[in-house]
Parts: sequence; C-alpha cells; structure tokens
Amino acid sequence: KLLLITTDGRCLIGHLQGYDNNSNIILSQSFERVFSSDQGVQTVDLGLYLIKGDNLVCASEIDTTIDDQNEWSNVKADPI
Repeated sequence: KLLLITTDGRCLIGHLQGYDNNSNIILSQSFERVFSSDQGVQTVDLGLYLIKGDNLVCASEIDTTIDDQNEWSNVKADPI
C-alpha cells in the first residue's frame, strides 16, 4: 500500500499500479482518509485513481500491520 499527500492536503491510500517520469501515479483499490477535528476519520472509496505528479507532495509505503491496528474512526485531527 502507498500513502500519498496532495498539494490540497488530501490523504490518498491505495495499491501502486504504475508511475511515469512526471511522477504521475496510478492507484488501484484507493480511498481517501478525510480528517475532522470534531468527527473521527472518514474514508471515501475512490477505486482506480490517477494522481498527477504536479499535485503530489509526498509518497510513502504503509506498513499494513501497523495501519490495520489503528482505530481510524476514533482519530480526530484538523485537516492539513
């Protein structure tokens, strides 16, 4: 799994399917984690998703064993 942060502060997670020289990234089985200071984290399913390299701030591999242990519905945080 790959975690991507975009220039507009979105947190996208999915399986890496491809990339190119312009840092455009294709994710499958992707979803967005939407953070809120008054509600828990909500997820929005996106499916197959293309992120333009111009909109990408950072990318990181996720350790799924640690990520699956988190109770994301209980996490409250301000959006980036």
